[in-house]
Amino acid sequence: MTSSSSIRKPFSRLRSATPVSPVVLTMLTIIFVFCTDNTTFWSIAADIFTGHPLSLAGYMSALFFLTLSAFSFLAFPWIVKPFLGFIVFLSSVTSYFMDSLGVIIDRDMIQNAAVTTFTESKHLITLGFVTHVVVFGILPAIVLLSVKIKSQGRLKTFGVPVLTILLSLSLFAGLLMADLKSYASILRERKDFMSSFQPGAPLVGAIRYVKLMSRTANVTVAPVGQDAKKGASYVMGGKPVLTIVVAGETARAQNFSLNGYGVDTNPKLAMLPIINFSDVSSCGTATAVSLPCMFSKYGRDDFSYEKGVSNENLVDVLGYAGLHAEWWDNNTGDRVFRIALCRGHLRTRRTTSFVLSANVWTEYSFRLSRNMHRRLQQIPF
Repeated sequence: MTSSSSIRKPFSRLRSATPVSPVVLTMLTIIFVFCTDNTTFWSIAADIFTGHPLSLAGYMSALFFLTLSAFSFLAFPWIVKPFLGFIVFLSSVTSYFMDSLGVIIDRDMIQNAAVTTFTESKHLITLGFVTHVVVFGILPAIVLLSVKIKSQGRLKTFGVPVLTILLSLSLFAGLLMADLKSYASILRERKDFMSSFQPGAPLVGAIRYVKLMSRTANVTVAPVGQDAKKGASYVMGGKPVLTIVVAGETARAQNFSLNGYGVDTNPKLAMLPIINFSDVSSCGTATAVSLPCMFSKYGRDDFSYEKGVSNENLVDVLGYAGLHAEWWDNNTGDRVFRIALCRGHLRTRRTTSFVLSANVWTEYSFRLSRNMHRRLQQIPF
């Protein structure tokens, strides 16, 4: 008890002796995040601005003032610490995935994170991740939350953030205009540069995701293929037809030995009488983009999430034709996409044929699981 009190007293005296204003605390937090959570960003910057230190300093200063102007909208005593604590924690999480795994936290990645489950994502929670978040996120956030905010009059409380916003925007514009041609060229040619900036990239991605969801919240779904009918082979009778579509959309074509990759990554597939389409590209690298596109009427160049959710797809066409369709998967994060893809035709069991799609089937285990095999045997023909 005495030991605990002896630790708290110096800390309390230090806290009382060094109160800071909300704007100063915001500036210090931005500097901390700039220095600790942007390894990839600084690495790319060093490559871009090699031999041009003044341009680098000007750009970074402009970015600092832009960030300060945005954060100053919340630089008020009653909200600044929770907000900055969230920023520090968020930056520690996103910087780990950016710096360790090279994952860009954009709108599509945030969309994936929003619909995934713990079962699918738990393998990402490693000792390295936890250590990084504790050291660069949780502990700094605790320190930040313990800082005492300097008491100010009402005029300063509201006036200082407003002046900070105006001054920061002016400095941002001035610094940017000093070498606008070069900076514009960099931003146009090096998309990876600002995509690696923390916390700017995930915040912008989150805003874009919210806007996307709001635009598609109450869409009217356009019908597709309502005149679809079974072909002659179904009319002829005989044995029921079973079609299995395995959508392994996470595999990378460049790592397929079937496409010329140096390592034999497809030994089982190579033994099968398959047709390999080597000149095919996915609509995106994220499930949220690639999987709906695979079943839509649009190609890679024309597809968008908005078009995907506002138009029926292949499974609907099968339903109109009178085919019974089911969607099975071993990727729990597909739940939302499964519902969006299938619009209710998935749940309408009208005849004897169905489509099976099992997501995330790798080239190393191209076979039906025992559980799926048992379910296949239970289908009434």
